[in-house]
Amino acid sequence: MTIPSYTLAMLLMATSLFMTPLMVVSSPAPSNNTDLAALLVFRSQLSDPLSILANNWTSDVSFCHWTGVSCSRRHHQRVTALELPNVPLQGELSPHLGNLSFLHVLNLTNTTLTGSIPADLGRLPRLRYLDLGHNTLLDIIPHSIGNLSRLQFLVLDFNQLSGQIPDELRNLGSLRYLSMKKNYMTGLTPNFSFDTTPSLCQIDIGNNNLSGPIPDGIGSLLMLQFLGLRYNQLSGPIPRTIFNMSRLVEMRLGNNNLIGPIPFNRSFSLPMLQTFDIFKNRLTGQIPLGLASCKHLRILNIGGNLFEDVVPTWLGELPHLTGISMGCKGIVGPIPVVLSNLTVLNFIDISYSNLTGEIPVELGKMTQLTDLRLQNNQLTGGLPATLSNLSNIVHLHLDDNILSSSIPEGIGNLTMLYFLYLSNNRLSSPIPSTLFYLNNLTRLELSNNLLTGTLP
Repeated sequence: MTIPSYTLAMLLMATSLFMTPLMVVSSPAPSNNTDLAALLVFRSQLSDPLSILANNWTSDVSFCHWTGVSCSRRHHQRVTALELPNVPLQGELSPHLGNLSFLHVLNLTNTTLTGSIPADLGRLPRLRYLDLGHNTLLDIIPHSIGNLSRLQFLVLDFNQLSGQIPDELRNLGSLRYLSMKKNYMTGLTPNFSFDTTPSLCQIDIGNNNLSGPIPDGIGSLLMLQFLGLRYNQLSGPIPRTIFNMSRLVEMRLGNNNLIGPIPFNRSFSLPMLQTFDIFKNRLTGQIPLGLASCKHLRILNIGGNLFEDVVPTWLGELPHLTGISMGCKGIVGPIPVVLSNLTVLNFIDISYSNLTGEIPVELGKMTQLTDLRLQNNQLTGGLPATLSNLSNIVHLHLDDNILSSSIPEGIGNLTMLYFLYLSNNRLSSPIPSTLFYLNNLTRLELSNNLLTGTLP
């Protein structure tokens, strides 16, 4: 999978943060003995099942040379980084980590940590990078995290954290990257804004239980490139300012309870947009015309809403599209032939709509398609023989339409096909015997047609 350019930039930024010699302000207390004591208490609360710390964190080696520990070059034996990603530590975080007053980086992602996040971590005045993701941490996020005025990266995703996201996080004036997805957070989304967090590039707090509206302040974040709020219980309209963000690359708001129309005029301007996901809300009106200007768009996921429109012909002018999902009962009219211009498209889902007319024979030119889902529409005519050109197709769902004529023989040559759904149509003539020799085919649905002949 290609990593988006803005994500690479963040990773490079983080790497440079780790590699650059850290210039810190000296402090008379605590001392390097305090740092050693904090590390020893940290180790004592971990079971360390692979004995990685037991075999390396020994008294005959300076703690500055222990695995995962880095010290300042300028201030003798002051710990500036503790990084043990993907090391199975098993245990709880010690509050004594709050005594590592020179700490810039704390990276304990995927280390099988349990228990709660110590409030003492809020006493680390120089901390810039905090990653405790992919663990089993419980309870609330301490409000004291809002004291970390130099923090740039805060990653707490894939845990079991609960309670509200502390409003104090809005005090993190240096914050660039925030990820808390896949937890059990409740309550309102903090009203991040350019006034308080001007450098914020990524907000990913999806897959929680957040409720209430999307705060207006998010639309003022001039540097924002990724907005992930999907799979929550957010309600109300989407702030109009969010549709006019010049740097936004990914907008993921799907699976909420958002309502209202999307701006249809010039107030919709997202020139860098690559992913637009508003799937399964209750949004109304027409499909926003402003999307026609999103020339970098790759994923369009707007199905499961209450839009009333036709399938736009301007989709054929978005050459980077790889996925289209727009099934809604209010989508009517024919399938535009210009969709066949999208040579890199691999996913089309316009199911559970009210499409009419015939399936364009030109769709057979889309040889990169792996999924074609047009079930539950009012499509008529025959199955185009050109469908047999879709050599990469895995899912072919054309059931519950008014399709007639015969099943093309060439479909039996689609060796990648796993799922073929043609039931509840008016197909006739014998079933091509080649269908029964497709080695990968796991589901074949042909019921409620007018098919004849015998089965092999």
